[in-house]
Order: sequence, then C-alpha cells, then structure tokens
Amino acid sequence: MNKFYLSIVMVFTLSRMVGQNTDPLYLWHDYVFDDLYIVNTMEIHSDSTYTSKDWAFEEKKEWTSYKRIKPNVKNGRIKKKGKYFILTEYKNGKEVTLKSRVKLNKRMLIFYYPNASGKLEAQGKYKRVN
Repeated sequence: MNKFYLSIVMVFTLSRMVGQNTDPLYLWHDYVFDDLYIVNTMEIHSDSTYTSKDWAFEEKKEWTSYKRIKPNVKNGRIKKKGKYFILTEYKNGKEVTLKSRVKLNKRMLIFYYPNASGKLEAQGKYKRVN
C-alpha cells in the first residue's frame, strides 16, 4: 500500500514539473510623460508569438498593484532579422510591423527605436521576471 501512495505522489510531482510554463516573461515600468507611469510585460512564446500587456497609472507608487487591474493586451509575432528581432502586431485584423527592434537574451529584452538620424537607440530595458 505504501508503494501505491509513493507512486501517486511521484506521478503528481513529475506531472507538475513537466506542466510548468516556460515562456519567458519580461517586465518594464517607467514614466512616459510627467504624469503617466506605465507598466508593461512581454511574454515570448515558443511558437514565435508574443503577448504584451500594459497598465497605466497616475502615481508611481501604485504600480505594484498592477496585477489586480485589467491590462490592455496586444498579441503579435516575433521574427529574427539580422541581430535584432522584429515585432508585428495585429490591429483591426491586419498585421502591422512595428518600428522598434528588439535584442533578446536570457536576462533582458532591450527595445531599440530609430532616432532622428535613423540610427537605432536603446529606449527600454525589460528585466526577466520568471
């Protein structure tokens, strides 16, 4: 009987280990204007898609409660082009390529945007949170 219970515990333990979500989740938060604090998460899925969620706050001290508020959700595809990744987003049923470029590693996701002269400049650094 003890072997039976031990077998059941092992099955549940192993199934829980296999069933964990391994998609990396990245977090960024900062002021975008003097009175608007933004929290954004990016989850990169294994099928070359992503989910972006953002929340807006008037006060910086409120950002830690972002999980209790319904976010603005955007989905799209991510594909590699050279040393950068390019994001496309679905708007009104159409796929739109974003001007930003992304560098991605195990600890960080960095957004690059073209400046006035057309050169890419690092603008947002997302830290991995899982």
